[in-house]
Amino acid sequence: MAKDTHDVTSLDTWSRRRITQSMLAATEQAVAVYPPELFRS
Repeated sequence: MAKDTHDVTSLDTWSRRRITQSMLAATEQAVAVYPPELFRS
């Protein structure tokens, strides 16, 4: 039971890391296309 819980937690952490990397990559692409001034408010 504990092993299954650990596996689910590890998968959740891995999924969250993948999502974070995807968001960072999208942000880098947006900054490369649009001037940083557009993100300043």
